[in-house]
Amino acid sequence: MYVTIHSVIGAGIGKFIPNPFIAFTIAVLLHFLCDAIPHGDSKNGLADNEKKKHMMIAFTIDSLAWIAVIGIIFLFAPMTHPISMASGALGGLFPDLLRVPYLLFQWKFFKKYCVFHDAIHRVVRYNIPMLAGIVEQSIVLAIFFAIIFT
Repeated sequence: MYVTIHSVIGAGIGKFIPNPFIAFTIAVLLHFLCDAIPHGDSKNGLADNEKKKHMMIAFTIDSLAWIAVIGIIFLFAPMTHPISMASGALGGLFPDLLRVPYLLFQWKFFKKYCVFHDAIHRVVRYNIPMLAGIVEQSIVLAIFFAIIFT
């Protein structure tokens, strides 16, 4: 699932939980739950170099979307618990951030975590097309945007 969606889910959780630590923790757990649901980003059947190319394009778009969406939320949404919302947004992002040291620098300390995280994506052994995944994630985004902005 794209980090933008994970962060918005976390911010939505933080809206209702005044304790930032609890908001962060729940957002981390929801990250793994959402990753277990097929969401169209498996890229099965692609050669490794094509996967890397798709991953870099998706990462760039997702990063720009994340900046825009989180900016919109923190500039315009009603802030009931702003620290918890920020903590939840970070918690939603955190499991993917933990992958970066291994993916970029092959730091062995993070390898087992990456294997675990990748296994979560395969809990449900069903792939959906990328377009269906984008629609699914857009619906989740819209639902949590509605939650955050009400």
